[in-house]
Amino acid sequence: MYMCSDIANVDEEVCEGCGACSAACPSGAMQQNNFSKRQIFEMVDIFIV
Repeated sequence: MYMCSDIANVDEEVCEGCGACSAACPSGAMQQNNFSKRQIFEMVDIFIV
């Protein structure tokens, strides 16, 4: 992920689809669909630990 004019952009060449950017985004602007609730909670746990 990189910033350009105060807008977060995903670098698709290095994106692994892990959803870390979605979980870390404080405004909720980054979204990633097709994850189960379990997968989302596991991603959130990564940032809490």
